[in-house]
Amino acid sequence: MKKDIINLHFHSVLNSKVPNKTKLANLLVDILQIEKEAIYRRLRSEVPFTFAEVARILERLSISLDQLIGIQSEKVKPFSLQLTDFEHPGEIDYVMWENYVNLLSLLSTDPSLVLSETWNTVPFTFCYQYTHLTRFNIFK
Repeated sequence: MKKDIINLHFHSVLNSKVPNKTKLANLLVDILQIEKEAIYRRLRSEVPFTFAEVARILERLSISLDQLIGIQSEKVKPFSLQLTDFEHPGEIDYVMWENYVNLLSLLSTDPSLVLSETWNTVPFTFCYQYTHLTRFNIFK
């Protein structure tokens, strides 16, 4: 994707989240802490948003990176810059939880099936019983 396409898509995501241009500009001033004229230059695409600015905006507006680039999949939890909002879960959260419950119920009915998980780090709950692993994780 070219920068222009990404920037245009970012503008459309912002406009879908906050359709009123004046409210959007005021919100972006609050989020980015820059002058309103600088915000308007970005909204007119005269100056592109920096990645740091995009990250701050996405975090504040609860928009995932997957939504930003247009990935729509029910098999993958969207990557977000913040934790899942468990008080107000999204539709994809319900779908994933339902699939997980169905998988667990299938496992309970067929003893020949085995469930395994993979992590890129050792969970702290496994480390606490081993002093050296705990120290290593804390040090890391």
